[in-house]
Amino acid sequence: MNTDNMSIAGLTIDYGPYGFMEEYDPEYVPNHSDHFGRYSFQNQPAIALWNLNKLAIALGSIISREKSHEALEEFQNIYSNSFVGNMSRKLGLKTARPEDVDLIKGLLKIMVTEKVDYTNFFRKLSDFGSHDPGLNRSLDSMFEDKSTIMDWVASYRRRLCAENSCDNERKREMDLANPKFILRNYLAENAIKRDVNEADYSEIERLHKILRDPFSEQVKFEDYAGPSPNWGKNLSVSCSSYSVIIIPDSSLLFS
Repeated sequence: MNTDNMSIAGLTIDYGPYGFMEEYDPEYVPNHSDHFGRYSFQNQPAIALWNLNKLAIALGSIISREKSHEALEEFQNIYSNSFVGNMSRKLGLKTARPEDVDLIKGLLKIMVTEKVDYTNFFRKLSDFGSHDPGLNRSLDSMFEDKSTIMDWVASYRRRLCAENSCDNERKREMDLANPKFILRNYLAENAIKRDVNEADYSEIERLHKILRDPFSEQVKFEDYAGPSPNWGKNLSVSCSSYSVIIIPDSSLLFS
């Protein structure tokens, strides 16, 4: 999200330029022209607040400065609570506890250092056993520094036990909060090239089918859930990059 695609209804109205973050990077910027990271992933909350502040100024003749200030402060509270709530659902937590913020921040810090695939990590975390001694094999392979993640795992396990978490129930809920499939930039690139170079729309149709149901297993499309190949990492996009791909209900695509 940047400044010209945030509506008063809270809906995005312009899907370019955008990208899907793969390896977790708070400084991720999909826009090829955003050289200073103004609209980076980590700056999204501040940009939303900046946008709303400009809206408040525009409405200054009918809304007092005091009322605007109160509303902007409320937005920050709502955003913070929503962020923690969403991340808690991704972690499969049913209740809210003061230590959850540190648990979330600790995990994200490790994911930055280890360059962990954001989507795949949370999806595979749903298979975590609260009574198992460590991570499952697919998660363990994502980390080079095993000691760091194991310290976090111990905290996560204690947190799950504190609310008597049921592994099977938690997995069902986590799989509804963590998509298996996202429109990775290289997938879009392949589809666009096939369309432009060969007038072949089959890959667009295939992506359309997969991404209409991103939370389901769809085992036959397993190859579309893996991390990007080396050539497909760090692709930058412009406003017209994905105009050939039209996917309805695209809010479902974001994690």
